[in-house]
Amino acid sequence: MRKKRNRGHLMTPVLPVKEHVEHEDRDFVVWSKADVQRLKLTNKSVSPWWVIRCQLGVGFVLIVGVWLQFGSVSKALSMAWGVAAVLLPSAIGLRGMTSKFARTGIMNSVVSFFIWELTKVLMTLSLLYLAQRNVEGLSWPIMLTGLVVTLKVVWLALALAPKDRA
Repeated sequence: MRKKRNRGHLMTPVLPVKEHVEHEDRDFVVWSKADVQRLKLTNKSVSPWWVIRCQLGVGFVLIVGVWLQFGSVSKALSMAWGVAAVLLPSAIGLRGMTSKFARTGIMNSVVSFFIWELTKVLMTLSLLYLAQRNVEGLSWPIMLTGLVVTLKVVWLALALAPKDRA
């Protein structure tokens, strides 16, 4: 392989042209409609709204638990803001990513995904900032614990997802 030069600058390499390219014989199976339906029946997907509901339930338990443990409204509010910093952006982003616009084509799906992910990040940062401004006696460790635990509930939601759905 030799390098092509243009006015002293290094350009893209020039590769020798092969006269004959051999293709490997690969087993390629075209699936029928019945094969696709059988795959869908054996591998059911989990609704993203199921994950949101699980996060909401665990978040409620966390908030009540902190309130009962410490007896402090500010610590319970800290936990609530941490849970909300995950739930609100996730729910709004999920709604946006499942909109009609996002389903009209592959490019629209990709663009929608990136726009809504950016929206989720900005909303989460905004909620954390608002919590710091609005909660008297905010406990950052408790709020961040609520945020992290609520994020990690996704794995629990996937494990506990209903198995037999139509």
